[in-house]
Amino acid sequence: FDCCADLGFVAANTRGNAAETAEWVRTHGYRSIIVVTANYHMRRSLNEFGADMPGVRLEPYPVTPEGIDLTGWWHNPHALRLLNSEYAKYLASFVLTHFHGNTTAHSS
Repeated sequence: FDCCADLGFVAANTRGNAAETAEWVRTHGYRSIIVVTANYHMRRSLNEFGADMPGVRLEPYPVTPEGIDLTGWWHNPHALRLLNSEYAKYLASFVLTHFHGNTTAHSS
């Protein structure tokens, strides 16, 4: 990975990932990045990352995690719980970023 990727280890959640990535993007002067995350998590990730990086093009690259079958999710208690949880987090993220502005405490 030394040739092609930087890994961050500070963030504990999506909000932290967005803040850490925004700092990395500013440091390197990037104007676009590829966002790789689970398909069910992509919308919230793009919301959080977009709030911290206005003007940076975010290219989504959703992946399907092993062991999570979203086909017929309404019949699968694990998938239903996962999607409900993610939707609630997305709504909270949306409210915080769209009505309270950028929620990251950084100076720039």
